[in-house]
Amino acid sequence: IADVSGKGIDAARHSAFAQYAIRTLTAEYDEPGRVLAHFNALFLDTFDDPSVFVVAFLGAFDARSGVLRYASAGHSIAFLIRAGEVEQLAPTGSIIGMERGELYEERSVQLASGETIVLATDGLTECRDDTGEMLGDDGVIALLRGSSAEPQELCDRLVQEAQRRSR
Repeated sequence: IADVSGKGIDAARHSAFAQYAIRTLTAEYDEPGRVLAHFNALFLDTFDDPSVFVVAFLGAFDARSGVLRYASAGHSIAFLIRAGEVEQLAPTGSIIGMERGELYEERSVQLASGETIVLATDGLTECRDDTGEMLGDDGVIALLRGSSAEPQELCDRLVQEAQRRSR
């Protein structure tokens, strides 16, 4: 999952670039951290506007072993729900497009049956209620703690809460 800065046609162009560049790099490299490091270099070589950046989470899940290997650039956009508790997976590197030569650590997490990884962009954490207060990471964690473990119900609840707050 990735989120680019900006809006409109430029953001759409940056999104398309990110999608296809990362997809191409994953065909060449098996390590999520290495993919993000190469993508960062490619992004900086392609776009010279310092206000353009990407936040991303890239994971590779092995269904046989239950291991998710991942790297992430920028904010904490991944949440692990395990035994009713929610843990935020910390970023493993800086935002894409900020500095040359950035490295992205690869981490892994063992997942058991019934455990869930939730990926979200800042559209969820930054949705505001009518007083202007953002939901924030803590609000997302509270929603996840009180949600169904069934994936579609969980997603529906998150979307409904974002829509409710954004009216």
